[in-house]
Order: sequence, then C-alpha cells, then structure tokens
Amino acid sequence: GRSFGVREQRGRSFGVREYRGRSSGVREQYRGRSSGVREQRGRSSGVREQHRGRSFGVRKQRGRSSGVREQYRGSGSGVREQQRGRSSGVREYRGSGSGVREQYRGRSSGVREQRGRSSGVREHWGSGSGVREQQRGRSSGVREQYRGRSFGVREYRGSGSGVREQYRGRSSGVREQRGRSSGVREQQRGRSSGVREQYRGRSFGVREHRGRSSGVREQQRGRSFGVREQQRGRSSGVREQRGRSSGVR
Repeated sequence: GRSFGVREQRGRSFGVREYRGRSSGVREQYRGRSSGVREQRGRSSGVREQHRGRSFGVRKQRGRSSGVREQYRGSGSGVREQQRGRSSGVREYRGSGSGVREQYRGRSSGVREQRGRSSGVREHWGSGSGVREQQRGRSSGVREQYRGRSFGVREYRGSGSGVREQYRGRSSGVREQRGRSSGVREQQRGRSSGVREQYRGRSFGVREHRGRSSGVREQQRGRSFGVREQQRGRSSGVREQRGRSSGVR
C-alpha cells in the first residue's frame, strides 16, 4: 500500500520485491508490517536485496571517500532503480519516513536529484558533511555511502544510532547481511560507533565485518575478483588495501 509507505521492488528477471516501512523499524525484507521481519521474494527464495546486476547495470563506485558515485537506472516514472544483482536486476526502494534511504519516494524531505548524463544517474546529496550518493532526508542525517570496487557494493547509513541497510531493528543497530550467490554485501556503516562494512560474498569475495569499536576495519577477501581489504576509518578517511591476489596496496 502506498499509504503505508511500503515500496515494491520488482526485479527485471524474477520479480524480487523489497519493502521498506515508513515509521517503524521495519525494513527491507518485509514479512510482516508490525513484526519488522524482512523477507525478499525471488527466484528461489534466497534472493536478497543486494544483488549485483552485471548485465542490467552494475553500479560503479568512483573514488574512495568523498567522490563516491553510484549509477542508477531510472524509469520514466521517476522511480530510481538500484540494480543490485549481476543478472537479476533487483531494485531497491526505500520508504519515505525518517529512515528514508535509497529509492526515495518523497521529495519533501529535502531529497536532491541529480540526473546523470546518459544512463539516468541520480545522485542525491544531503546537507550534512560527507553525505554521499543516495542521501534521503536531510534532517535525519542519513548517509548512503557506496563502497565497492567492481561490483557496486553499496553502503547505506541509517539515521539513528546504528541503523544499517539490512535493518532488523532501528535502535538496536543490528546488522544483517543477506545474499545468495551473487556476493551480496552487507552495507553497514556505523556512524557513531565506527562500524565498518563487512561483506560476505560467496562468489565475488568473502568479506568480514569487524565489530563496532572505533578502530574496526573492514576486511574484504576476494577470491575471484581479488576483492580488496578495505579499511574504512571514520575520521581518517577510507583506506583501501588490496587482497592477496592482486597485491597489497
């Protein structure tokens, strides 16, 4: 229902749907409205939100800390498509409440839309510092930062204490990572706790997410792509270290 703030995301190949709640902590894979359980429907049932689309529009990430970009495919209806899957063309839509994220529906929250040159790239910038790529909602200070080298890893910042992309609870800051075979990543950045992004990808590189303390770093181990260990420091800037296959940088 649109009045409930639920967004529907349809995949290009198998109709993955993702729903975001509007006010409660309910997030991405909805199973119930009040329970906050998330579910994502897909080709086999393991489909998750972070699909990397190889043929439908992989997002490229440029730069490491401030020049992060993401390429969105937009449809005529103004809906932003975020392709998460390499071949699934999954799109993610976020609700329009305080935790508004990447497929922003409401322009009233101070969303800025910038259209790309040829592929309909939309970039939304918030008012806070360091705000990146899809920032939805200026007042909530939500930041979406995308991290990823060749498969468009994204990270979403929440507006609360530790809210992350695969939300389980809004105030608990629980992180969840879902994925199948396309190397779904957990885009979780802790704004105040310094949590780093931990990716666990099956075919694109296993990532490890470290704890929530300030010195925590993110280690990415890539088995087929030579995924780098990316150390993300909050105040010192993003550090990137290449994995073993491509040489430590």
